[in-house]
Amino acid sequence: MALLSVAGCSRAEVDVEGAHASGVRYLQDSYPDRVDAGTVVLEGGRIARGDSLYQGVVGRANCIMCHGPALRGGDDGTNLRDGDWHEIDGSYQSIRSIIITGLDKPDHIVMPPRGGTPLSDAGVDAIAAFVYWIAHQGERPAVGSQ
Repeated sequence: MALLSVAGCSRAEVDVEGAHASGVRYLQDSYPDRVDAGTVVLEGGRIARGDSLYQGVVGRANCIMCHGPALRGGDDGTNLRDGDWHEIDGSYQSIRSIIITGLDKPDHIVMPPRGGTPLSDAGVDAIAAFVYWIAHQGERPAVGSQ
């Protein structure tokens, strides 16, 4: 089944388990059960929590401020949908790594580590899963979805 079209940070540790409980509309109305991301399988719940964190619904995330509500970037952040990765290969592991370490190189937009906030490891994992899923639409099949 082809994936549906769609893709942090907080001042305190984020309750990622309760992230999708508010009923707010996110980028997607549904998520795949699981997505094959090469060496790891991303669970749909983790992708949904990443959406909540990215959008700032929980945890006062600020990803949306630079990368935009549709992940298409802007003056302060790169487009996360176009497959033009800066300094990484676009794998889940590389997306996770750049969220953790940030990016501060000449001729690049600066991205502070963890978006400049103490985002938990679980929050990083969720946002990386969400961004990976959005950025790789149609490239990898959902696993176990009917």
